[in-house]
Amino acid sequence: MLKISIIFFILFICKLSNANLELAPHIVGGQNATLGQFPFVAIYQHKERKGSLACGGGILNDRWILTAAHCLENFEPDEMIVLVGTISLVEGGTVYEVENVFPFDYYEVEIPPFFVSNWNDIGLIKTKSPIIFNDFTQPMTITSQTRIFANMKGTVAGFGAYFTNITLNPPPEEIVLSTNLRFFDTRVLSQIECNYRTYLFNFLNPDYPIHHIIHPTNNLCTLQQRGTGICFGDSGSILVVGNEAVGVAVSGVRLCGNRTPDIYMRISLYYGWIQHVMQRNL
Repeated sequence: MLKISIIFFILFICKLSNANLELAPHIVGGQNATLGQFPFVAIYQHKERKGSLACGGGILNDRWILTAAHCLENFEPDEMIVLVGTISLVEGGTVYEVENVFPFDYYEVEIPPFFVSNWNDIGLIKTKSPIIFNDFTQPMTITSQTRIFANMKGTVAGFGAYFTNITLNPPPEEIVLSTNLRFFDTRVLSQIECNYRTYLFNFLNPDYPIHHIIHPTNNLCTLQQRGTGICFGDSGSILVVGNEAVGVAVSGVRLCGNRTPDIYMRISLYYGWIQHVMQRNL
């Protein structure tokens, strides 16, 4: 009898989770931010493409931006700019040229043949000139203290896709970015729940090209209401709990807003590396 009950329970959970993975309404939730609400937000974009978006990021101090390592792969530093102090991709703010970029030393994306680890997907951008702080441009707070945030409320802001006509693997022309900064509140998952939900997604979607492996300490995961989540273009965006920046977005591109965990790098575990890179490249 116990074995039968367990089997029915597993089948029920799989059915429920599978229902959650069906395509949701394409608007990926959130609401428009106001100017100065998230003054640490930085936009990493190509200097020749006004209104473009490579990735998000967070201001660490007057010369350094924290982002995801994979954001730094496809362009040379002198092709890129950092835009701060705005809630729009197309107007306002202050532009800073990029001096250099620093992906994490041991950044690796693929674990052949299918899995993506995102275990060290964190990087730094150095601007050529000092960032001027004001009411709309301020550094964020990070610490070296690693804490448990399970079931705590977090907030994420970014310019990533909010409407799309795709399901799993979209061509670029079908991704519609938000021209305004948007944000949403979310719940930080325990590592156990994150692993369960991620492995369940992998199990129920064997043909999906990207299967994530959650690092037992380096990753943070969040989950929010259906129809809300990070998406294409939100990589590098910052997860905030309370007044502390705790995560860098590295993954939200499986089924955006469809009750699959959004994945972040845990900033505190890279605090030493961040300080080391900044000190060696004054």
